Amino acid sequence: MTIPFTVHYNDARAVRYTREENGLDGVSRRMVQRSDGLPFGVHHATVKAPGSYGGTSGEDVAIYALEGSATAWVDDHEFDFQAGQVLVIPRGSAYRIEHPDNDQTTLIFLTPPPSEGKHH
Repeated sequence: MTIPFTVHYNDARAVRYTREENGLDGVSRRMVQRSDGLPFGVHHATVKAPGSYGGTSGEDVAIYALEGSATAWVDDHEFDFQAGQVLVIPRGSAYRIEHPDNDQTTLIFLTPPPSEGKHH
């Protein structure tokens, strides 16, 4: 894809996660992905409660909470992660995000853009 461009939410590729397969129920819409040729990725994600995901970040990540809440751990730091806040996860950091009672919708900014498969 050439720059500049726009992507509507309804046209973005949806990657679905299921409790059986991934341990969480949700969807990640890939608004900007690696194949777009840009140095960053943008995902719109919704995780249904209860949900939990994490790992070690292969990218620098900023997650903006649009709706809902979660508890997040980045390395040894715990955060109450609410709508209107940004959580920053430096590349190489261990992280975990838990949604025991509330669904959460976020915009996720990643650099470099991750692979186009499933993450976490």
